[in-house]
Amino acid sequence: MQARNRPVKDDSFININHLCASGRVRDAIRTAETLHRQGIRVPIHVLFHLLKSCISEPDLTTGRVLHSLILNTGLGNNAFLACHLIRMFSSCQSLFDAKQTFINLPTHLHTVHIWNSIISAHVKHGHCEDAIVLYHDMCKSGFQLDRHTFVATLKACSNTSTIKRGRMIHSDIIKCGFELDLLICNTLVAMYIKSGSIADAHLTFISIQEKDVVTWNALISGYAHHGHGLKALHLLMDMYRDGCEPTHVTYLCLVRACSSTLALREGRLIHGLIVKNCLEQERFMGSSLIDMYAKCENVKDARTVFDNLQTRDVAAWNTIIQAFAQQACFSKSALLHYGELVHVQIVENGFESDKLIESTLIELYAKCYSMDDARGVFTRTSKQSVHAWNMLLSGYVHCEQIQIGLEVFANMQQDMIQPNETTIISALQACSSLEVHEPIMLLNDLIIRRKFEQDVFVMSALVNVYAKHGSLAEALSIFINIPKPGVITWTGLISGHVQHRNGLQALQLFYQMQSLGIEPNEATFVCAVKACIILESMEQGNLVHDCSIRKGLVLNKVIGSALINFYLTCGSLEDAFKVFFKLPNRDMVVWNVIIAGFVRSNDYETAIQYFEEMQLVGVQPDLVNFVSVLAGCSHLGLINEGHLSKAEDLLQALPSSYSSLGWKSLLGHCQTHCDLQLGRRCYDRLVELGLADASAWKLMLNIYSRAGMKVNAEAVEELRPAKGSVKMQRMHGHGWVWEQLLKHLTGRRLFLSWFMQQTEKLFDPHDGGGKGSLRWKQLQPVWLLEVGQYVKAKWTHHEGSQQLVFTKQHTHTFWKICEIVAEGQLLDSESPFLRWFHATYFRIEGDC
Repeated sequence: MQARNRPVKDDSFININHLCASGRVRDAIRTAETLHRQGIRVPIHVLFHLLKSCISEPDLTTGRVLHSLILNTGLGNNAFLACHLIRMFSSCQSLFDAKQTFINLPTHLHTVHIWNSIISAHVKHGHCEDAIVLYHDMCKSGFQLDRHTFVATLKACSNTSTIKRGRMIHSDIIKCGFELDLLICNTLVAMYIKSGSIADAHLTFISIQEKDVVTWNALISGYAHHGHGLKALHLLMDMYRDGCEPTHVTYLCLVRACSSTLALREGRLIHGLIVKNCLEQERFMGSSLIDMYAKCENVKDARTVFDNLQTRDVAAWNTIIQAFAQQACFSKSALLHYGELVHVQIVENGFESDKLIESTLIELYAKCYSMDDARGVFTRTSKQSVHAWNMLLSGYVHCEQIQIGLEVFANMQQDMIQPNETTIISALQACSSLEVHEPIMLLNDLIIRRKFEQDVFVMSALVNVYAKHGSLAEALSIFINIPKPGVITWTGLISGHVQHRNGLQALQLFYQMQSLGIEPNEATFVCAVKACIILESMEQGNLVHDCSIRKGLVLNKVIGSALINFYLTCGSLEDAFKVFFKLPNRDMVVWNVIIAGFVRSNDYETAIQYFEEMQLVGVQPDLVNFVSVLAGCSHLGLINEGHLSKAEDLLQALPSSYSSLGWKSLLGHCQTHCDLQLGRRCYDRLVELGLADASAWKLMLNIYSRAGMKVNAEAVEELRPAKGSVKMQRMHGHGWVWEQLLKHLTGRRLFLSWFMQQTEKLFDPHDGGGKGSLRWKQLQPVWLLEVGQYVKAKWTHHEGSQQLVFTKQHTHTFWKICEIVAEGQLLDSESPFLRWFHATYFRIEGDC
C-alpha cells in the first residue's frame, strides 16, 4: 500500500504525453498501466489527458481499457473524471457505456456538468425523448441549471413533435434569467427553425440585442430552407445594413437551402454575390453550387462552376458525377457519354482510387443501365468496401437484373464482407421482384442473426416486401414486434394494403398511426389517397385532403398530383382544378394528371390547350405523357371521322422520337375513314422519320387501293420495303417483350401457347363473327400450319441487334403476319403482341 502512495515524479509521465501527442493512445495507456502495476500512482491530470486523447481519437476498445485503468486507480467515483468518461463514451458511439457510467456514479456525486454531459450524449445519439426526461429529472433534483444545460436540451427539441416542450424550456430560460444569453438565443432560433416555427424563430431573433453572424446565419438558412428564398435575401441585405459581415458559411447556408427548395432564381443571385465577394473557391462552396444547379436541372451552369474551380477535391468530383446521374432531362446514352468524359478526367487527375468517387461512379453507370461499366469500376478497385458492394448490388436491382444482384449479395458474404443495413435493404428490394418466399425468409433470419431488428429502415423494408408478396399476416406480425414503429414502417404496411386493394384497412391504419402520435409523411398521404380511390369515397378523400391541409402538406406536388387524380376519378373536376391551381411548382406529373382528366371528360380542346401551355411554361413531357394522352384519345373514340385533323395537330406538337406510334395509329384510322390527303401526310411523315415499315406501307397501299387510285397504289408498291431490310421500329417496353419471348422459346409448344395467348388479346376468337373473329380466323391457320417451321426460324445478331430469320419457303408466312398486324393496329396500339412485333427485326434468309 505504501508503494502505491509513493511521490509522483513528473518525468515519469513525459513519455505518456509524447505518445498521446503522436496519436499512440493505446501505447500511452499501456505505459500508464505499467506505472500503476509498479506502484506509482497515476495522477488525475494524466488520466484526464488520456481521456482527452480518446475523445479526439475515439476508439471504444481503447476507451474501455482506459475506463478499467481509472477504476483500478480507485478514481472511479471522481466526478471530474466521470464527466469526461461520459463524453468519451459518447464520442466512441457507445451510449450504453455512457449511461452505465452515469448510473454507477453515486447520486450524491452528480454535478451539473455530469447532468449536462449525459443529456448531450443522448441528444448526440438521437435519443431526444430520453434527453428531455433527463432534463426534467435534473430539475427535480434541485440542480442549478446553466447555459450548457439549456443548449443541450434545446437541441433535443428540434423537431415538430417536440415544439411544445421547446416552448416550455424557453419559459424556463426566462425564469432562470438566461433570455439575453447569446449562445442560448442562437440555439433557440435554430430550435424553432428546425421545428418548423419560423414565426417563433423570428420573434426570438428580434429580441436579441446584440446579434452575431451565427444568429443571422441561423435565421437566413431557416427562411431559405422553408422555401422563403426572397425573405432570406432580404435578411441578407438587413445583415449588411446591421454592420454584420456575412461569411462564406452564410452564403453556403443560402446555396444549400436553395438546393433543397429548387430555388434557381434566388440561387443565381446568391452565386453572383459569392463571386463578387471572391468566395467561390472556399471549401465546399463549389460542390454546393454544383449541387444546387444540378438539383434545379441546370447541368450547364453546374459544369461551368466545376470547370472554374481552381482545386477540384473529392467532394467536387463526387458532386459533379451525382449531378449528371440526377438528370432526368438526359437520355441514358447522353448521360452515359457525359459520365464517361468525367470518368476519364477523374483518372487523369488521379482520383480514381478514392473510395467515395468509385462508389459514385458505380452508381452513375448503374443509372445509365450500363452495369458492365459499373462492374468494371468495381473490379478495378484495390479493396472493395461494403459501400462499393452496396452500390453494385443496388445497381443490379435498379436495372432489374435481380438474379445477378442476389449473386452479388452472395459473393459479398463469401468475400467475408459483412452486410450492413443498406445491404439488407437492397437485397430485400431485390426479393420484392421475386415470386418465391424462400429468399425473403433467409434474409429475415439474417436480420435476426445480425441484430438489425432495431433498425427502422431494415424492418420497414421487411414489412414492405412481405406486404408486396401479399403476406399481409407476416407483415403485420413483424410490424407488431417493432418497439417503436416510425412513419416509414407504418407507410410500408399501409402501402401493402393499398397494393392489394384493401382500401378500408389502409385508411384504418392511416388514422390509427395519427392517433398514436405518428405524423404521416408525403408517401403516407399518397397511399391514403390511393385507398380513397379504391373505395371511391369522396367523403374519405375530403377527410384526407383536410388532414394534408392541417399538416401543411397541401402544396406538396406529389400529394397534390394524387389528390387531383382522386378528384378526377370521382368526377369532381372543380375540386381537381382547385388543387391544381394552388400547387406552386407544377411538374410533368401534375400536368399529365390534369390533361388526362380533360381527356376523360371528352374536353379535347382544353386538353390540347393545357398540353401546349405546359410546354410554354417550360415543362417538357416525356414518352409516358404522350402515349397516355394518345391512348386516352383513341380509347374514347376521339380519333374518328371529323377528329382526325385534331389528332394530327396533337402529333405535330410532339417531338418526333415520341410520335411514331401515334402517326401509325392515325394512318390506320385514315384507312378506315378513307382520308387520302391526311393518310399521305402521315405516311410521308413516317418516311421522313425513317419509320415507314411494312405495316405503314401496307396501310398506305390499302388506302389508295380502296379509293380506286391504281396509279398511286402502284407508286406506293414501288416503295415497298426490301425484304432483306424490313425493320420494325423499336418501341419502348421492348425489354419486357424480349424477356418474355426468349423465356418461352425454350419449347415449341410453350412458345406457341404464349403467342396464341398474346394474340387473343388483340384478335378476340369469341367475337360473335365480327371483325375480330375474322382476323383471328385469318391468323389461326397460318400458325397451325406453319408453327413447326416458324419455331425453327433462327435468331441471329446483325449490326448489334437481334433478328428473326425466316426461311425462303415460308416468306408468305412473314408477309401474312405483316398484313394482319397492320390491320390490328386499328384495334389496340398497346397490345403485347404489337409490342413484340415492333420490337423485332425481321429478315428473310439469303437476303442482305
